[in-house]
Amino acid sequence: MGAALAPVSLAASIGGSLFGAASSISNGDYQAQVASNNAAVARQNETYAYAAGAEQEQQNALNTRNTVGQEKASQASNGLDVNSGSNVAVRAGSAALGELSGLTIRNNAARAAAGYETEAQSDEAQSALDRSAGISGAVGSLIGGATGTTNLYGNLKRSGAILPGSFLDFGT
Repeated sequence: MGAALAPVSLAASIGGSLFGAASSISNGDYQAQVASNNAAVARQNETYAYAAGAEQEQQNALNTRNTVGQEKASQASNGLDVNSGSNVAVRAGSAALGELSGLTIRNNAARAAAGYETEAQSDEAQSALDRSAGISGAVGSLIGGATGTTNLYGNLKRSGAILPGSFLDFGT
């Protein structure tokens, strides 16, 4: 390689490693932002899960009251004493089943919300990991570039492409 191309080769080597480092950081930041966005979506889904569960639980309570009321009306229309015996027990059983159903709805909503919370925490951890990976990649690119540039300099000097006393001759 000629002496005229030596500075270009060294500059290209240095530039390439700087570009690689910048690209690594940029990619890490991008991946971290994607993970942060995913965490925000998961947190929003957590809120929606609780809200949907509360709405379903409220609807279940209304349906249960309706069922108990219909049972009482049916009992009364058949001439039964609605305030004693098995008639009261039937309505109490329906109310208890409705309550159990409401608790099941609440529990399912809490489980769904907890899943979204776990997902959000995982995404936040991934975001931090992605940023760290970008920085680590940049450091690796700079170290690799420095090694490669040093090797290139040595090869150019040994081949005579870097002339003694030139501005690139560092006396090594």
